[in-house]
Amino acid sequence: MANGPVVFYHMEEKEKQEQLQAFCSRHKLSQKQITRKDADRTLGALLGMDALKSELRAPVLWQMPELLLLAGFSDPQLDRFLQAWRDEGLLPVALKATVTPSNVGWTVYQLANCLVQEHREMTGRG
Repeated sequence: MANGPVVFYHMEEKEKQEQLQAFCSRHKLSQKQITRKDADRTLGALLGMDALKSELRAPVLWQMPELLLLAGFSDPQLDRFLQAWRDEGLLPVALKATVTPSNVGWTVYQLANCLVQEHREMTGRG
C-alpha cells in the first residue's frame, strides 16, 4: 500500500488532468491515473492489497466516467483537500469517493456505477 494519501483519477479532459496533477504536486500528494483497464480491479488491488478479487466484470462497452478516488486521507486531510480544491478554483469533478473498509473490495466499475446513481439521485437527473 502507498504511504500517505493517494489521489486516483480518471479524466478525459486534458485541462482537468493538468489541473489535478499540478494541484497534487503543490500539495505533495501522490497521484495515479486509472483507466478502463482498471475497471475490474478492486479498490484494494489499486492500493496494492492482496487477495481482493471480485467476480463482477464491467460490460465490454462500458465507459468509465470521470471520477476522483481518494485513499489514505484522514478526516482533517480530506477536509483540507476539498477546501483547497474549492479555494484554488479547480474545475469540478462530480463523482468523488474515498476508499473505506466497506468499499475496498468493490471494483472500480462497481464504485463508478454507485457514484453515478447517487449523483443522479442527488441532482434529480435519474
